[in-house]
Amino acid sequence: MSVQLPSTPEPSRDASRPESGRTGIPSYWILVLVGGAMTGTFIVAPTVRRPERAPESTSSAPSSEKGRLGKRVVPKSENFTRDFHEAIRPDSRNAPTATSRTAGIAFSWGTESFSKKDYDRATAHFSTAIQFDPENAFAYQYRGIAWAKKKEYDRAIADYSEAIRLVPTDPKAYYNRGITWVFKNEYAKAIADLDVAIRLDPRDALAYFARGQAWYYLGRFHKAIADFSAAIRIRPRYPRAYYRRGLAYKGLGEFTKAIADLSEAIRLGPGQADTYFERGCARSAKREYDQAIADFNEAIRLDPRDTWAYFNRGIAWAAKKEYDKALADLDRAIGIDPRNTRALFNRATISFSTRRKGVNEDIRAVLDREDWRDPTSIYAVLLGYFAARRANQEPEGRSLLDQAQARCDHSAWPFPIVEYLRGALEETAVLSKADADEKKATAHCFLGLDRLQKGQADAAKAHFLWVKEHGEMGAFTIAVAELDRMTGQTDRAKAP
Repeated sequence: MSVQLPSTPEPSRDASRPESGRTGIPSYWILVLVGGAMTGTFIVAPTVRRPERAPESTSSAPSSEKGRLGKRVVPKSENFTRDFHEAIRPDSRNAPTATSRTAGIAFSWGTESFSKKDYDRATAHFSTAIQFDPENAFAYQYRGIAWAKKKEYDRAIADYSEAIRLVPTDPKAYYNRGITWVFKNEYAKAIADLDVAIRLDPRDALAYFARGQAWYYLGRFHKAIADFSAAIRIRPRYPRAYYRRGLAYKGLGEFTKAIADLSEAIRLGPGQADTYFERGCARSAKREYDQAIADFNEAIRLDPRDTWAYFNRGIAWAAKKEYDKALADLDRAIGIDPRNTRALFNRATISFSTRRKGVNEDIRAVLDREDWRDPTSIYAVLLGYFAARRANQEPEGRSLLDQAQARCDHSAWPFPIVEYLRGALEETAVLSKADADEKKATAHCFLGLDRLQKGQADAAKAHFLWVKEHGEMGAFTIAVAELDRMTGQTDRAKAP
């Protein structure tokens, strides 16, 4: 009999979840490159996938001990489930010695129901088995797995804990409880249990993999890489370990290593849309846009409803100045998920850069959908303000700044730019508060727009050139479009 392990969608980067591997990224113009992980706006970064994904999980079969027999790591916010999908294959020689025929029959019915994914009946049958044989650690573990499948993680943990009390030397019980802590975002507890599982069974590649995911979601990418590497040493043909290690390298900004690992994951386990997606993100981060687009094409072929694949392909087209194709992909992303504020914002950015209609509508949609305390709203306010100024609608633009003053988080970046536009900060003060290149690109972009709309073309050009040399998507798109426009105007002025 083969029983499929519990699987749960990845916890949400959190797209967020730093996203898929994005930590410390402060901006919103983002090449959602959103498992995970997730967290910023004006840059090409590691992954905001569908917002990031849940832990990959495979529950592991319990070990036997004289008849008293007694996985996934986070933040479509999406899909870490594939990794731990290794079937439980109970060995009849290790089956529990039931204290009554009733317990044995109930246990058999439980495994049969589990194999049919009827987890309600499975938990009921395992409960009967436990009622008639309360020392059966094996039944507690299987019922814990069934609870986990139902996403009743507290009950699963209680059953794994009882299995550990009955058989404290079974590494699988610690492994399964560790995986469940991951689902609850309790990473320190997960690591503690997985430490024990590895100590009891140092050759368990899944335990190293699971602990690597916990370290990954804590943003401890070096430790995550060490554990994924250990899993690969034990099990060299382990595509999900290469995939996860690739994400960890991406989290460190080591995109060449990320691409190498993701390519190996594709070689060993072809046909996985998320692996092509993540490699596309890494390639975009290296500005290898043609190769990135090829990867997003394949991700879309494998998963035609993936809004983030369309989103990222659109951003890559924008980087190539293929704005019609970029807007078409963002339209598709929004068609699949009308509440995708990143797609709405970036569509507004491209429309603003190319002087097209629809900027105000998209900005209003972002502000209607986002919490004003989220930095996303600040970016939307700034873009909406400059769109209003360009359209000679100064009162509407001032109204947006006033709303930001009243409703936005003043400690969040890029609020200092709002203060500058309201006359409360000098330009030099804004730049001094930009403590990373992504923030500086945002500042130079909006300061350049301010100077340009004041008729100070030379000062504007200096700001835009800085963005062109150092910035990423969003700020980059706007700055390059303005520079192209300014250069075109100069060339026309010089023409005979």
